Amino acid sequence: MHQRFYPTCVPTQKTIFHNIQMRIQSQLSSMGYQLEQIPGGKHGALDCDAAVQECVDVCSSAIAEGYFDHRYPQNAFTGMRGDSCSRVTILRDSGGKAAAVLASSGNDCPLVLKAACVALKRALNDKHADKYLDMKDVATLREHAGVKNLYPVVHLSLVATHTSHRQKGLGKLLMLYDLCGWAAEGRTQMYLNMTLLRKTVAMLPKKPTSKAETKVIFYYSAPSKQLYERFGFRLVYPRKPFTKPHPLLPDGEGQRCKWTDREVNNGVLMMNTNIWPDIIRNHNELFPEYPRLSLPKEAITHHHVTPYDPVENSDCSTDEEDEEYEGSGSDVSSEGPGTASLQQAAEDVDVIDQIY
Repeated sequence: MHQRFYPTCVPTQKTIFHNIQMRIQSQLSSMGYQLEQIPGGKHGALDCDAAVQECVDVCSSAIAEGYFDHRYPQNAFTGMRGDSCSRVTILRDSGGKAAAVLASSGNDCPLVLKAACVALKRALNDKHADKYLDMKDVATLREHAGVKNLYPVVHLSLVATHTSHRQKGLGKLLMLYDLCGWAAEGRTQMYLNMTLLRKTVAMLPKKPTSKAETKVIFYYSAPSKQLYERFGFRLVYPRKPFTKPHPLLPDGEGQRCKWTDREVNNGVLMMNTNIWPDIIRNHNELFPEYPRLSLPKEAITHHHVTPYDPVENSDCSTDEEDEEYEGSGSDVSSEGPGTASLQQAAEDVDVIDQIY
């Protein structure tokens, strides 16, 4: 049983994050918007059906565009009624109507994220990993695989902006405000599920007499991925994309990969193992008129990330991890380095499907 404890955030660092939030509020106010943060839990504002429906209405355009399943926002906001460690940040226009919304929870037990990190450890021990794993950023992969404690992780559940309020930078300011709130509480790790878009295309018949067939193509939205990457989020298990993008994909959209069914239905996992430096960097970029901020190296006193070295760590799952997954219906134990074939390594990744 893991003990839940969080990094220490000294008063000086709390002041830094709170000052950033005040600057964001001032910036949004000058643009004609007001921020409102609603805590979750019983007897909170989300306990009212009207408040939940207001948040869902902001997501209506995102649902129509395929970013969300029509049931997900309703279930997400309703579920926060029983989560006292969750919060919803609403951005209202001058007329008091909700223009953007962001929901996050700090009381999540991410079994799927844990399974992905374990599967990543096994992949890094496979000499054929470059055939199915995108190895461009090996340092980040080793950092994800070296996460020791996922209990302090914060789940960015949902972020959406109404169509009439897009292209104004509201999403960046909203995310920065929410990240600052969690950082002031000492949180350093965050993850999210990036939705995969789908497009139905017509396939050319193999024979003139054959019937026309259709095929569904799944891909990620490049603008969404760029927004998340701006705040330091990286794919936990980056699959190697197809060599050629599909000619029928919209211009600028992400390449296709061989996604699992759960990734198609629930999104692709992205994680940031240390949000504090990314908060400071984004502040310095968004507010150049203010003095540049910086954090000392000793700011994070309990950062539970040790870069994973597949050479030194021959056994990619510990007894503690095996015990944690016992009874979950998934086998995450390791047979040792270099023993898994390419087919077996691909099967290891499917552990995500079994735990989801």
